Amino acid sequence: MAINRKSNQVYIAAPPSGTVERRSICRYSVVQDSSWIGWWDGQVFQNTASKIIDISLRGAMLNVEAFPPKDKTIWFCPPGVSATDDWIEVKLIDARKKLFGAREVRIAFRKAFPYEIFKAVVYGPDSFKAVEQPAWVPIEADERDWW
Repeated sequence: MAINRKSNQVYIAAPPSGTVERRSICRYSVVQDSSWIGWWDGQVFQNTASKIIDISLRGAMLNVEAFPPKDKTIWFCPPGVSATDDWIEVKLIDARKKLFGAREVRIAFRKAFPYEIFKAVVYGPDSFKAVEQPAWVPIEADERDWW
């Protein structure tokens, strides 16, 4: 939602007319694309490798080796998360096989996607390291009261 400054009216932001974009949150291409999706089949946990095509904080599009079942709860393991960590519960939105193409799956995250993992997937794991203090600043500068 947005507010028009001149009239103070609230309106819902929408894509320009004539476009087919229905999302309110943009998708991002990824640097790390290896992931997994899985589901429980009785007492056995089944999983398949997937490749992230694009991702947002609300969902993703994946290429998968095998389609997950439509009637079961599905779990998503993004890059950088080990198999023993908590996977993210997702909802299957669409699954289709393109002619002469890969199997595509669209998923929606049931809970908020962890932002730290999102940044690592989109920008890379080393893109947000702690910033070091410049060499030209003396060490005593941190301890000194400048105000």
